[in-house]
Amino acid sequence: MKILIQKRPFHKREFEILDSKLRFKESRFGNENELYIPYENILGSKSSFKKTESWFIVFGIFFTLLTVLTIVWYFEDGDVDPEAPVIWGCISLILFYFSYKMKENSWRIGLINNESIMMFKNRPNEMDVEQFFNELIEKRNSFLLNNYGFIDRNLSYERQYNNLEWLRSRNVLTPEEFEERRQQLKALFEINSNRIGFDNLN
Repeated sequence: MKILIQKRPFHKREFEILDSKLRFKESRFGNENELYIPYENILGSKSSFKKTESWFIVFGIFFTLLTVLTIVWYFEDGDVDPEAPVIWGCISLILFYFSYKMKENSWRIGLINNESIMMFKNRPNEMDVEQFFNELIEKRNSFLLNNYGFIDRNLSYERQYNNLEWLRSRNVLTPEEFEERRQQLKALFEINSNRIGFDNLN
């Protein structure tokens, strides 16, 4: 699954897995934003995020109070249209319904610099979302390993060691995989250049 399209009332998110980056497009209430996020900027973690459109609730409460007041005025003064409480009550129910339908239940996908993007948990369904996220992380890991995880005698030890550390911090390499590659790197440089001073620090 290379593309994930998520739709809600007045809100759409679109994700596309590309060779070296993730395309993210979001449109909401007529506003549209599109980003191309390099895999280097994706942390690979996700956390739960929930949000309710508060203005639906505020107006729903307002019309609920108005409904109650018109009922009180109707029985006290009798100078109130009997249809008024029904109208205000229906409006308040509609607003509360939309507050429920517009409630956001998303994954927050971490990016560098404390930034993030959101992905609905169940649009179109939970299984497709989980499958897409896993494929995204697999693609990211494969890209980062191919570009930063190789061992080459023509590159400096320090640069390659820092790359391995960075891959471990991004959860691209497990601690065991990191240690295996680190040992390969040390062996390569000990054999070819005897740069044991830096090695002894690690």
